[in-house]
Amino acid sequence: MDMKNLINRPHFTAGGGGGELPPDAAIPTRIRVCLDNVVPYAGNPRQSRNPAYEEIKESIRAIGLQNPPNVTRADPSHPYMIRDGGNTRLEILRELWEETQDRRFFEFKCMFHPYTDDMDLLIKHCIENEMRGGMLLIERGLAALRFKETLESNGAHKCVSNKALARELGQKGWSVGDVVLGVALYAATLVDVIPVVLWSGMGKDQVQRLRKNITD
Repeated sequence: MDMKNLINRPHFTAGGGGGELPPDAAIPTRIRVCLDNVVPYAGNPRQSRNPAYEEIKESIRAIGLQNPPNVTRADPSHPYMIRDGGNTRLEILRELWEETQDRRFFEFKCMFHPYTDDMDLLIKHCIENEMRGGMLLIERGLAALRFKETLESNGAHKCVSNKALARELGQKGWSVGDVVLGVALYAATLVDVIPVVLWSGMGKDQVQRLRKNITD
């Protein structure tokens, strides 16, 4: 086997005598994974339950996993991690495996993509979440705030305006208008003050009215 093929082979464990683990694939590669070596993306912006959860679960129960999530990882010693949406599907697979012990819910083939960075994964999850059930306003706000703070802390941007932030996000594929973005960011500042109503789904109009009452 030539060096290119050797490097691009997927690996789950170190070979033979222990030592350093072989590198992960350097290009997108189809691999087989199981629930024991895949974890959700810890920074997933969606913290509320996917409104389509039960519908997705019954679909997977009936016909299996038709759209496997993509995975990545920063280091071969780490478990594979959901790359760009699929945390709900992974949670459902775990539930179905516990309920049925049916092997088709325990392991699946999927695409491995080389790791980029955490902000790239955050934006990919935001895009996927918007396409599959949407996100709460507060979830958008907290995700955008994380991205904004990262931009401002890297030295290249001292203070990022809402328009500049919307433009940066749009260039990465997450389209959010600067007006909605401004309200979402403001909602993120309220999360420690009124967490219950925010996480119950307080939306743009309610936050704008609240903002007006506070600032007037």
